Amino acid sequence: MPSTGPAGPWRHEFTRVDGVRLHYVRQGAGTPVVLLHGWPGFWYEWAPVISPLAAHHDVIVPDLRGFAYSARDRLRA
Repeated sequence: MPSTGPAGPWRHEFTRVDGVRLHYVRQGAGTPVVLLHGWPGFWYEWAPVISPLAAHHDVIVPDLRGFAYSARDRLRA
């Protein structure tokens, strides 16, 4: 899948959860570490610490639903 967002040593990936397309950035190998952004941010808030953590861990940094490159739910009537 083509990269979306700022380039770096990380990989941009997408997955579907309950029909919603979510974007996440991943780098490294080993014990998983998940970094969650606050409101109104997105994954790039964690950019300065991704590579240092990835030296020892599998770092996974999602865009929460409705933020940045992740989709948002359609409201159902």
